[in-house]
Parts: sequence; structure tokens; C-alpha cells
Amino acid sequence: MTLPPGPVGPQHARLNAQFFQRDPLGFLSHLADSFGDVSRFDFGAGPIVFVHDADLVRSLFRFHEADLIKPEFLRASNAAHWGDGLTTLDDPGIWHSRRQLLLPLFRARLRAPRLALAAELADETCARWADGEQIDLTHELRILTARIALRTVLDADLEDFCDDQKLSGLVPFSEGYGEDFTTAIDGATGVMQMTRPRASRRMDGVLSIIHARFDDPSDRGDVLSALVNAHRADPEALSVQDVIGEIIQMLFAGHLTIPFALTQLWRDIAQHGLDSQVTGEATADDGLLRREMTIPVTSRTMAILRESMRLGPPAPILYRDVARGFQLGKHSMVEGHGIWVSPGLLHRDSRYFVQPAAFRPERFATGRLPPVSAKAYMPFGAGPRVCIAASQSVSQMVAICHAIARKFRLEPVSGVGNQFEVWRRPVI
Repeated sequence: MTLPPGPVGPQHARLNAQFFQRDPLGFLSHLADSFGDVSRFDFGAGPIVFVHDADLVRSLFRFHEADLIKPEFLRASNAAHWGDGLTTLDDPGIWHSRRQLLLPLFRARLRAPRLALAAELADETCARWADGEQIDLTHELRILTARIALRTVLDADLEDFCDDQKLSGLVPFSEGYGEDFTTAIDGATGVMQMTRPRASRRMDGVLSIIHARFDDPSDRGDVLSALVNAHRADPEALSVQDVIGEIIQMLFAGHLTIPFALTQLWRDIAQHGLDSQVTGEATADDGLLRREMTIPVTSRTMAILRESMRLGPPAPILYRDVARGFQLGKHSMVEGHGIWVSPGLLHRDSRYFVQPAAFRPERFATGRLPPVSAKAYMPFGAGPRVCIAASQSVSQMVAICHAIARKFRLEPVSGVGNQFEVWRRPVI
């Protein structure tokens, strides 16, 4: 058995934790520089293996996903108080069959109305802003994300944001917005923490809509209708509790990614002087979106977004635990050890990207990266469990960005977190 080299043991655990806490990606970069593309370190909760080679990472997720499980802190943030769904199912046979069941719900033909919905609700978001106002952009985008999810998944909306009587129901703000869940990454020392949005403990409004739909034979065109129909077809394959777990996880699946990525995008637009490019395309493509409800893969805004997510991926580190030992390259992965992969570092590695520190949206101008870069680009994860809604999410984020850009110019407030000043564009 050949274990990866690195700083393990009690004598290193405290120093590793302090270094990581001070500069997470700097610590991982130091590991790769010092010990190679597969290294091992310790926080005190047991050894963790860091894999920093695109080919090995692809092999890890493609061929060994069945040997891996998500750590408990990730399961707790995704499942919350409501049971398992696609993102937390571990049994390979179960999650594979569940993914096959859900894939048709994210086909390209279903994206068009969802893009139109994202643009419509983004317009409503902008209608609440005043010229020269300071807003917490991440908060505003999280509300928007919640509304898009509720409409898509439940045919519902947030109370006080909608009074459409044709919807299946209105959900209290606390249920649609959820809670921020902070958990320890390392487990033993509690030094490393992560905060993620998740469903609240009380979801009475959402549950009432779900349960009512089991008695309603009509198809409302939302995800819940499709899952209820799947349950009726085969209750053993998809139980009522399975439906509840999937629905609640889907409601919050985008609450981290979309607000984070779009807030970072607007920072990059401002920093790199790209406002006129985005606004010009948003104005020109307004008719295209409304007629065809599509975003071209060669969209300049999409290229800017993908480059923004390269330099600032929503999940800079991916976490797994080894459920069954296996061989990765020349190193042994041992049951019980953690495995970390960092898109945040792979996206900045000169082996895969020319001028990796430079902001160059033209990398994505054709809609497709060259193979050497594509294998390292993973803002939505990698392998068979890559985010099932990745393509839909990118298109929706562009639609949201365009809807905002047509009405407002956003300027980050220096040194004040996610605060932006919004300035209304003149009507021409």
C-alpha cells in the first residue's frame, strides 16, 4: 500500500488547521507544490487526501464515485431536516436510477419557459429597487432564486411577493428563503467551518402543497407534478417521503450557486469595465429571448459568466469520504480517509489554462473550451454526479443578468461585502 506523502500526524494537525483557516487555497497550493498532485494532510479528524491533477480528478469521479460518499456536514446541509434526495443518496444503484428518473425534467426543451420565467421574475426584482439605492445583492438574488425555484418546482411563490391566485399556493418567506447552516468541516477541532443555505425546520406551507398534489390528478407542468406521477406509476421506486426529499432539496439547490455566482459576476463586470458589452448584448438579445427563449452558447455575457466562475467557482473545494478503498494512480485511497478536490486551484493552473490569473472571457467565445482546459473546468462538479441542472442554471443566470442590465448599472460598494449601488439606466 502506497499512501500519498504530506504533513500528517498530531505534530502537523494544528499547524495545518491554522494555515488552512488563514488561506484555504494557499494551503492547498502549498501542498501541491511541496508534495505533488496527490498529497495527504491531517486536521486531527483523520487524514485527508488532496488530489490536484485534472486527469486523476476525472478518473476519481468517473470510475470511483461508487467508492465515495459525501461527508456528513455536506449531507446535513443538503438534506437538512427532510431526508435524502439526489444530492445525498449514497447507494450507487439508487442514486443512478433516481438520476435517470429526474434527467427528463432538465432536458433542453424545458429550459425555454424557465428562461422566460427567470427574466420575468428578475424584472420584478428590479422594480423594487430605487435609483441610487444601496442593496445587498446576494440577498436580493437569493430571494429571486427562491421564487424561481418555487415556481419551477412547486408552481408556487413567496408570500408578499406574489398574489397570483392561479398558482398552487403561496409559501411563507421563512420557508422559501430557508436558513443559513454553519457546520464544521474537520469534525474534530471545529476550526474549519462552512455556511450554506438549506431548508428550515418548519416547512408547513411547502408540505401542504406537496401532500395536496397527491390528491390532485392534474398536471401543473412543474417538477412536483412529474414526481407525483412517477410515484403513482411505481410507489416502491419513489415513495411519498422520496418525493418530499427531492422537492425540498431542489428548492434550495441553487441558493448558494446562483446568488454567489451572479454577485461575483457583477463585481467582475465592474472591475473589468464590461458593463457596456453586457448592456449592449442584453438590449440586442431582449427580442431574441422573448421570441425564442434561448441564450446562444456564443453569448458574450455567458462567456463572461463562465470566466467569472472559473476564477471564483461557487464551490472552490469539493469534499468526499472514502467508503471503500481503491487505487488512484500509484496511491492507495483508504476507507475512512477524506478526499478533497479544488476547482478553485485547478481553474488557476497553468497546465490547463493560458494566463490562468487573467480575466479572459474570450476563452469561452465559441461556447467550448479546448480539451486541455475542459477537463479541468468543473464549477458544477464532475463525473456522473455533476449538477443535474448545470446547463439550465448557466442560461438562467445569463437571463437574469440581462434583465438587470437592461434597467440598472450596478456598482460594488468598496469594502462593504455584497453591497451594490444601483443606478437606473436612462430610457432611450
